[in-house]
Amino acid sequence: MSLTKWVTSIEIDASPETVWKIAVNYKEYSRWNPFIPKAWKLPGERKLFIVKMNLYKFIYVPGLVKIIACEENKLIRYLGAVPKFLHLLLNPDHSFTIEAITNDRTRFSHHAGMGGLFLSLPLKFKFIANAVRTNHKEMNLRLKQLSEQHSPRFSTSLDPQDP
Repeated sequence: MSLTKWVTSIEIDASPETVWKIAVNYKEYSRWNPFIPKAWKLPGERKLFIVKMNLYKFIYVPGLVKIIACEENKLIRYLGAVPKFLHLLLNPDHSFTIEAITNDRTRFSHHAGMGGLFLSLPLKFKFIANAVRTNHKEMNLRLKQLSEQHSPRFSTSLDPQDP
C-alpha cells in the first residue's frame, strides 16, 4: 500500500529551543494541534503516548503514538495514533523538523505520511487531502503564534505553567 505524503512549513520569529519546548509539550498539544485535543504519557514510558485524535469534525478515537526518533531542538518522529484495527484504513507517520534560520528565527516543518485503504478511495481522496493540508497549515500557524508569544523578543520568559 502506498504512502501519501504532505509537507507544510512555516517560519517562526522564535529560537529553535522555544519552538521545541512548545512542540514537545504533550499536555498542551490542544493549544496548537487540532488533530490531538488530548494526550497522556504512559507511566514509566518515554516513547509511548495515548492520544485522543480528531479524525473528522467531532469524531474522536483513542490511539497509541510511538516516538521512533527524537533529536532535541531538531526532530521528533512518531508512528501510530489510531487503534490497531484501523491501521488497514489509516496508517499515519509524522515528523516535526525544526531548523534554525538565525538565532531567533526558525523554520518548522510537519512531514506527514499516511497510508491505508481510506486514502485509496478515489472519490474521497481530494477532499481528504485538502482537509489534511488545511489542518496542517492551521496547526503550523497556531504553533507560530504560541512560539512568538513566548519568544524573548516578544515576552520576558516562558511561564513554567504555560509551554
